[in-house]
Amino acid sequence: GNLPSPGRSLIMNRALFLAAALLAVHVYAQTRDIPVAMGNLGVHYNFATVISTDEKPLTAAANGPIWCQATLNEIPLPIVRSTFVRYTDPKRRQFIPEVNHTLHKASLEVEQVVIDNMGKYRCEIQIMENDEHERTVFGNLMVYSSPFFHTNGSMNMVVADEHNKKEVTADKLYATEGGRMEVHCPAVGYPKPTIIWSKNDEVLEYNDHIKTLKNGTVLVIEKFEEDDSGFYRCTATNEYPTRLDLDFKQHEASLVQEVRIGSPYGWIYPLLVILVILLLLFIIIYACAACKRYQHDNYNVAKREKLIRTPSPASSAASTKKYELVSSA
Repeated sequence: GNLPSPGRSLIMNRALFLAAALLAVHVYAQTRDIPVAMGNLGVHYNFATVISTDEKPLTAAANGPIWCQATLNEIPLPIVRSTFVRYTDPKRRQFIPEVNHTLHKASLEVEQVVIDNMGKYRCEIQIMENDEHERTVFGNLMVYSSPFFHTNGSMNMVVADEHNKKEVTADKLYATEGGRMEVHCPAVGYPKPTIIWSKNDEVLEYNDHIKTLKNGTVLVIEKFEEDDSGFYRCTATNEYPTRLDLDFKQHEASLVQEVRIGSPYGWIYPLLVILVILLLLFIIIYACAACKRYQHDNYNVAKREKLIRTPSPASSAASTKKYELVSSA
């Protein structure tokens, strides 16, 4: 379906973040004398390239660990145990952070495989309350990532310009005239990127002929025709705060693919014609050579048989003389 404009989506993301921050302030004001979790809210990955595959996933270092602590009226409390859980992980993996018992802080170094470790985390801290029983406090932390493109290796992507490694190109696509064509944009990131499609650098307008599916990651062209041929670009954009002062920064990456009517194996047919011609020439040459050998062999056999069956005059005279001698005897 149609997607909201990039500006609208980014404004919505920013509004949600500000609302969450205001809610946190409100909750804090209403929960004096109640232990709460505090932390650095989030970190982000730093990387230049935007190409990632299952076989060779994108790796990068985060700008620091994520950490949290339990506080009571802004005073850190001793930590009994702590666990970090990644919300966006299908298996809800749990991580055991390093606990600094002097600063009462639990820290987790984020692993470098971006696709497997970006997202939202929950910090769980167990503390002792009134020296009698344990109490658990929770806090949410973010591991941000700017957009990049991740595939299972079926799409061959290369950097289009060494001076702009955030733009990549993929292999040319071939469409069947009158058929349905799908162009994929495997963009990922955290927050989830907004995707805008353009053709020959003009933003596409969606209708019954051209539409998007799966949150914009698939562009569908119904009844593909020659006018639909061209260079299709998907631009993935997200933004997130880079500092605690809610300073948002926008990030983007783009993927370009050429789409034409034809077949990716069109070059095979001329090659097959050439091979067939060469094969026919070889058969003709071989047949001619075999025919000449056959004629040559037959000619020599006939000549030898003639020489054997036709005696020379000298041998005939000797035979006659021998016959006469035998008769006189």
